[in-house]
This record gives sequence, C-alpha cells and structure tokens, in this order.
Amino acid sequence: MGNLNGVQNLLKQFAFTDSESAIYLAVLSLGKSKVSDIAKKANLNRTAAYACLDNLIARGLISKIKVLKTLHFVATPPKELAENFQKITDEFKTAVPELESLNKIEVERPMVEITESQLGYYKVYDAISNLSKGEVFRVIEGKESFLYELDLLQEEQLKSFLGKLVEKGIETHGIFTKESLGVPNIKMSDKNLDLIQQRVWDLRTLPEEILPLQDLALIYGNRISFLFPKMALVLTIRHQGLVDILISMFDCIFHFADKVKDPWK
Repeated sequence: MGNLNGVQNLLKQFAFTDSESAIYLAVLSLGKSKVSDIAKKANLNRTAAYACLDNLIARGLISKIKVLKTLHFVATPPKELAENFQKITDEFKTAVPELESLNKIEVERPMVEITESQLGYYKVYDAISNLSKGEVFRVIEGKESFLYELDLLQEEQLKSFLGKLVEKGIETHGIFTKESLGVPNIKMSDKNLDLIQQRVWDLRTLPEEILPLQDLALIYGNRISFLFPKMALVLTIRHQGLVDILISMFDCIFHFADKVKDPWK
C-alpha cells in the first residue's frame, strides 16, 4: 500500500487517523473480508484493527455483515464517500454567515503575517488560485516588482497558478505602470505567456512618473499582501475593513487610469 501514501494523507484532512485510513484502504482493496485479512493488509494487530473498524462503522464508512457466522467487513464506495464529504462541505458553507457573525477578532484586530518573499508569494498565489469561480482580485505594481515577481516561482508553479485562474475564470483588475507591460515577453515561457493572455483581465496603466511604484500590492478575499523586492519579504494583512478601504482607493485610481486592450500581445 506504499503507493497510496498520497491518498492516506488526503484522508487525514477528513479526520482519518493513520490507522483508520490504512484500514479503510485495506477493506476497499480486499472487498468483503475478515478482520484477520484486513489487519494483515493494513499491517496492524487484530486489536487495533477492531478498534479502527468500530470507529469507521460508527461514522458510516465501513459496514459489517455475517457470512456463515463469520464477521466480514465492506468499505463504503469511494464515490459515495466523496458525495458524503461534499454534503458536509455544503452544509458547512451554509453555516459560514452565522460563524462569521461570531468572528469579532476579524472586525476588531487585523491579523498580520510577515514571510520571506519566495514562501510568502507562493502562499499568496495559492490563496488567489483558490478563490471561488468568477471572483475578482486586484493588483497594482511597477516594472521592478513585476520582474522580481516572475523570478520567485518555478515554471511549473506559475503554470499551475495561471491555469487555475483561466479554468475558474478568476478576473484580474490590474493597475500597472506602462513601463512594466513588456516584462512577460521577456521573462515568461511561451506556454505561460499564452496562459497570461487567456486570463480575464481588466488592465489599466499609468506612467511611472505618475505612479512611481516599484513594489507590489494584491487585494484578494479579505486580505491584502505587499511584496517588497528590495527587502525580500511579503507582508499580508487580513482584515475586511482595511480591505474595503483599499479597494475603494484602488478603484478610484483604476477609474482614471488608461484602459489597455490585449496588453500582453
């Protein structure tokens, strides 16, 4: 079962212990089976196997049946398991507004995180790529930060990020200096340049003499992140009130900046 380590790690996200995930996968691969066979397959002793089976049965993930007075166990099919997980996720989402109303810390005190640039920017990209389908995020930057930004992620990381934005239709509202528009043609591979052209953009520009900006700010969800190339760090602040203020300021500049059609061609 060594080739199933990734699946076991995934099951941990749904409150499976290591032993429980090993038992579930063992039952799944064996089909209807006795505890002795399951324990052997999962590399556990019978006592531990019985304990895990009891827990999984209580959660509806394993069923037990008798065959000629011998107890056998059957796993809930993966598709049904996925549907159950999805149902739980959907039910949790319906409770989010009520839970948010209890989250006084979000309203009262900003949460601040400072990380070194490469790790910090990867976390920002990951958060943006996990926005809901059709959401909008905002970015404002100059040429120096754009050059530095594209050096922070590996080719495949950037490809994955851009691909998710295209797939989910996440829209980018951008304010760039005019001098920064040539950066993708210099720094990006043909594949990633094609992906950046496929993204949903509403891009505006200003000359650097008006917008002397060499750093980078991104507004997404309930966060704003600042990337400071010369200091090699990323500052992220989570606070909806502050985000609302900065969105208003961004949108004001955005309204008066020059609209660009097909910026990366």
